[in-house]
Amino acid sequence: MSVVSPAAFARLLADLDRESFRAFVFDLWRARADETTIDGGDLVVCRPATGVRERVRPVTGPGEIDETTDVAVARRDADRLRRRADAAGVSYVPPASLRDLALYGVDRETADALFREYFGRPVEGSDATAAESPRREQFARVAAVAVVAVVTVVAVVAPISPLVGGGADSPPGDAADSAAGGTVTPVDVGDDTTAPASERDDGPTNVTRYLSGGALDSEALARGHVDALANRSYTLRVSHNGSRSPDGKRWIRAERTVRVAGPRTYVHRFRGHWSVRGGEVTTVRYREYADGEALYRVQTGPVAPSYERFDLSRGRTADAHADRASVYVERYLATTELTVTEVLVVGSPVYRLQATGRPTELTANASSPGEAGLRFPVETVSDYSAVAYVDWSGVVLSLDVSYTVNGRPVAFSFSYDALGSTRPSPPPWYDEARNETRADEASLGSGR
Repeated sequence: MSVVSPAAFARLLADLDRESFRAFVFDLWRARADETTIDGGDLVVCRPATGVRERVRPVTGPGEIDETTDVAVARRDADRLRRRADAAGVSYVPPASLRDLALYGVDRETADALFREYFGRPVEGSDATAAESPRREQFARVAAVAVVAVVTVVAVVAPISPLVGGGADSPPGDAADSAAGGTVTPVDVGDDTTAPASERDDGPTNVTRYLSGGALDSEALARGHVDALANRSYTLRVSHNGSRSPDGKRWIRAERTVRVAGPRTYVHRFRGHWSVRGGEVTTVRYREYADGEALYRVQTGPVAPSYERFDLSRGRTADAHADRASVYVERYLATTELTVTEVLVVGSPVYRLQATGRPTELTANASSPGEAGLRFPVETVSDYSAVAYVDWSGVVLSLDVSYTVNGRPVAFSFSYDALGSTRPSPPPWYDEARNETRADEASLGSGR
């Protein structure tokens, strides 16, 4: 039996009336928090052990999102809600992310009880499909998706049965497309075999060039991703649930949004809670704006916000965020088993990569220098799945990962959208940040 898919969950959520939706959100957050109170129609979540205090608001329209809340939970995903949340500096939780919280943020018994109460069905059931990613929903919503080829890669360690189409591992929409007359053609891929090439004149990237000896060269794909993003605008969203950042921190929960106009002009928002050995929890929350000349950061303090100004060195341009994403590509797509499917999305070729088996970058020798914080003994990682979509320019449009470590569920995801059309505006606090950091600017100008 499979857990409810994001598409099915979105339909269930949309069928709730306003009050039932609000009650479901509040009950889910109550199951995850130490203390909660109702204040002005919002749920205020308090965690005395960490000092974390959040104001959660279920929303159905952009007019309900403002700076007075911390988390906006949407009943239906919409670009106008995302834009309003970004502008207000509010964490945005669409239905797909809410599903992840319900499945992995509370124990399964609690999740099942909530599903039965509000949706009249269990978490697992015969009508549920395999757990798909929040980012993959954007492909499922496109009616023109048609599978044109399936490439089965035989891994060095373990062979994979040829994928003939449909099934729990197929992208949303496959079944409908097959019924409509779409074709699925299995293709055996050797070292010299490529998937069907596009007829575009600009020399599209063929993801099979990253296949070597029956396995994916994730390092090469990561480099291609960075190269394809060079000098392009985009919006990047990253979510951690028990996963680790490139420096080894394990984030209990973290969200990052970066809206990039160019390498030196972008808006960045980060919010997360990470744990260290012994159970201590540290909360990190800040916003940044790079104006082309300097990077400004604001952090909310107990009395008033504090501001910092930094030189836009290589480590602080938007390229650093692309580099960080490339680390995730290299880490999570290095496995012993892989299937590659080429699909058309509104006439444009997109590759779907599904990595399973043993994640070699997570389970390699944990005593390797500099890598101990990122890796686990091989026997502790199970139920591993990583799915990525790669466009023909080489950009990894989305990556969604789930696995367990010693029974603890871990999830990670990132997604890119608004490629070539992201236009971030200076945040409301920008002028104040400049005024408050003029001394920093003078120090940088004097070479101190």
